[in-house]
Amino acid sequence: MREWLLDLLLVRVDEFHVGKANDEILGGYIRSSDRIFRIHQGIPIIYPRVLHRYLKKIIVAYRQIPPDMWSSLRSDWFKYLRKQQAKLIIHGLLSLLRKKRVKKINILSVGCGKGWEIWLLVSYFRKMNIRFRIVGCDISLRALYEAKRIARKCSLTTIDFVCAPAEFLPFKDSTFDMVLAIFGALDHSLMFPRAFREVSRVLASGGVFIGTVLNRFALDWMVKVLKSPSLFAKTVRYANRLFARIRVPVGKRTIRIPTHFYNVFELNRLLAANGLKLIYLKGIFSLLPMNFKSKKFSFFHRMLSKIDNLLSASPIIRSIGRYVGFVAMKKEIN
Repeated sequence: MREWLLDLLLVRVDEFHVGKANDEILGGYIRSSDRIFRIHQGIPIIYPRVLHRYLKKIIVAYRQIPPDMWSSLRSDWFKYLRKQQAKLIIHGLLSLLRKKRVKKINILSVGCGKGWEIWLLVSYFRKMNIRFRIVGCDISLRALYEAKRIARKCSLTTIDFVCAPAEFLPFKDSTFDMVLAIFGALDHSLMFPRAFREVSRVLASGGVFIGTVLNRFALDWMVKVLKSPSLFAKTVRYANRLFARIRVPVGKRTIRIPTHFYNVFELNRLLAANGLKLIYLKGIFSLLPMNFKSKKFSFFHRMLSKIDNLLSASPIIRSIGRYVGFVAMKKEIN
């Protein structure tokens, strides 16, 4: 943990006891009123007690997932997914730079895992000679330990991490110029409307929110449903449920994670209700079916991936992807 992170935290620091090495805080605690927040291996763990109890099951589930679960090295499908996410992030960053003149960019990555999007931005900022501070937060300490290890290995002193949920971002209002919520951060939030409110609260006026959500009306899913009478019946039976319980393979077994599937209209309403204007939308796996169980693209899949990539932001196609990527801007306060 870096001392500059204290200036960003929402919690009041009444007492601060730490152990240091090489100008970095490795352990200790922050006392705030009647609460004590631990710092473990350089990562502060900041949850409201009630929220921690409410999220306990999903926290346990996420800590069982290996940090490299979605590495682009695993398959052509993962590689394609990361490529599309990278294009979305750079599009959002350029939208910010065109809109605001900033000497230094403050960025929050919600649900950062081991920090894939953070390292992407670091490489881009170095090429552009842009000063930055990045904070990654996640509910999985296991993933954050790996992200912290990478940051230390690369001597990145302007990056730090906090163990916290999307529903309670422990940062001051209007702290960040850009907030990321990529690949699961909003899908598995048990109080997703609150997560959108929290993002808006910590985002500065004119700042950019970049995220992806799972789509309720994905084309490849609708095709599967229409081909299978039993799956169609099950989909109709559970259509009104706010959350599905998807299976995520972990080693030789699977774990179930509560998941909310959005649609484009709901996404737009959530953004607008929190003072965020949608400025860009794209589909990911719109025409190319998503298949994380397979390793290599066939010739047919390679052709579909090129068409999917080319048309990803076009009307209709952008609304039928398995994932919907978006860029939104917080309305400026006069």
